[in-house]
Amino acid sequence: MTQEELFSRIRAIRLASSDPLFHLLSASGRGERASFQKGQGLEFDQVRLYEAGDDVRLIDQNVSARFGRPYIKVYREERDTNLFIILDASESVFTAGETSVYEQELLALATLAFSAEKERIALGALFFSSEIVRVFPPKLGSLHIMKIIGAALDLQKAGNRPAAKGDNGSILGEALSRSRLLLKDSSQVVILSDFYSLGWENELIKLGINHESRAIRVKSSIKGRQFLKIRDRETGKTAFFRPKSKNFQKKWADWEADHAAYWEKVCKKAGTKGCEMPAGCNTVQTMQAFYQSGGSR
Repeated sequence: MTQEELFSRIRAIRLASSDPLFHLLSASGRGERASFQKGQGLEFDQVRLYEAGDDVRLIDQNVSARFGRPYIKVYREERDTNLFIILDASESVFTAGETSVYEQELLALATLAFSAEKERIALGALFFSSEIVRVFPPKLGSLHIMKIIGAALDLQKAGNRPAAKGDNGSILGEALSRSRLLLKDSSQVVILSDFYSLGWENELIKLGINHESRAIRVKSSIKGRQFLKIRDRETGKTAFFRPKSKNFQKKWADWEADHAAYWEKVCKKAGTKGCEMPAGCNTVQTMQAFYQSGGSR
């Protein structure tokens, strides 16, 4: 995907997030008590279709006129919270194809960021590869959000990415640990990764003790690739395979299925809600379905 195509998709996501009916983080079940009466300590949450018995004073005239049906405003108890995104920028996510795993991660990050901006939630982030690349403590504000998205965009360029250190392809476990120590208050934490890493399982469990965690496993297809580069982390040796080989495709499919089952098992043990997101999917629709489901999908 070219930079211009990526910018275009990010602009489309921002436009979608401005829709009055777009609610992502407020659909996650964070524990706020919804209310249809505005009062002290309550803030606007979302709009929904009017139902018999609702207070007509809460009808949103603008939204109702736009859709030709009556919608009412819903309020919730004010509650301070943070959204913290852990972004995988390791070598394995920069895959070939129309949309790389990293580009899909970036679109998911933008969707979460614009939702946080709309719902006045402080946003923070940590980027990692074979080392911790960037850390952004949670803050409010459009400039802060665009700074995070801009930094993620910069990493798309090969020259801006740090070279792998030793045999460490991905330090997901360290990234989870660092995030847990950084976040003093209970937060929503979203991990965007392919989860091709070792030693992250216990750290995910620890993270879930004080924080609401969600794991989005972005995956790509090997179809259409001429070669697939695979590096053995134990020996450091690199080998190239032809994905067109039926024998290799079967072995890859079996390994991917085992990896997905293991990832799902660990997420369940950690109390982490998980979502598998194919590279190239409709990001906003996939994220909304995931958050509205309240669980794994």
